[in-house]
Amino acid sequence: FRSIDGNTIDSKTLKGKYVHINFWSTTCKPCIEEFPELDEIKQKYGDDEVVYLAIAPESSKLVKKVLKKRSLNYIVIADANDLFEELEISGYPKNLFIDKEGTIKKITDGTHYSMEVVNEKLKLVPDNFNIYDQIMSELIK
Repeated sequence: FRSIDGNTIDSKTLKGKYVHINFWSTTCKPCIEEFPELDEIKQKYGDDEVVYLAIAPESSKLVKKVLKKRSLNYIVIADANDLFEELEISGYPKNLFIDKEGTIKKITDGTHYSMEVVNEKLKLVPDNFNIYDQIMSELIK
């Protein structure tokens, strides 16, 4: 794969690293809303032992347009529609957590919510960070 920055991502460079892959789409509001939580995961676990990939099926031009409005500090790969079809990924966001041997240890689908009081009202709020944090801490033990 080639990132939107023009860097080549080769499976050999991932060997011996933990990998978090976030499959998302430019048309998926929950995907884009979770970008800050993904950045928080990267900030917490660093990038010495973990590679963070965000893969979208749409064109690089469209992906860059979305990222101008909402940044994401992952390695972003666009034009991956063939991969989405090959892996039969149709729902977003989908996250894969992979160990150093290249084994997928956990897959999450969709957005996770928790109940919080906001302006004195009970409200569902996105809570992906806690789910991803738990998975990452178990993965990296």
